Amino acid sequence: MEFNKPGPNKRVCAFIIDYGLASTLGIYLAILLETKTAVWTNCFFYMLLRDTFGGRSLGKFACGLKVIDVKERHLKIIQAIIRNIFIVLPILPLVEYFVMLKNQQGRRVGDNAAKTIVIDLKPQTKDGVFFWFSLVFAGIFFAIWMVLFVYIHKNRPSLLYGR
Repeated sequence: MEFNKPGPNKRVCAFIIDYGLASTLGIYLAILLETKTAVWTNCFFYMLLRDTFGGRSLGKFACGLKVIDVKERHLKIIQAIIRNIFIVLPILPLVEYFVMLKNQQGRRVGDNAAKTIVIDLKPQTKDGVFFWFSLVFAGIFFAIWMVLFVYIHKNRPSLLYGR
């Protein structure tokens, strides 16, 4: 069966949505639980397990993407974890982006290791539109993070400074 390969802008937009949601939720949890580790723990586990829900994270759902096994089977949980371990390790998301751009099928290192492929369920939406969506979502998340930072600085400085 032939699948539509998503463009890089759709994949980056899905990543920004996922990372932004995970980080924002982590910051809220840090405020509620009054612990710094909530941010990192939440981000790590969300990003690691994000594709375990039918091959679609919230970002992939919003962008019309899905991860499947290369043999066109449903994604297994272990495959989702293997493909995403390369995203949660520092500096590797940038490496993964360049590998994805160079690969004919648009597969990144995590996709090759897990034997997965990302498919475009809505190819009628042009990839270039998602470049602008990525900028908008990044701006929204940045604004939310700044508001939360100011709130933490004023009301919970121990989360920032450890006092």
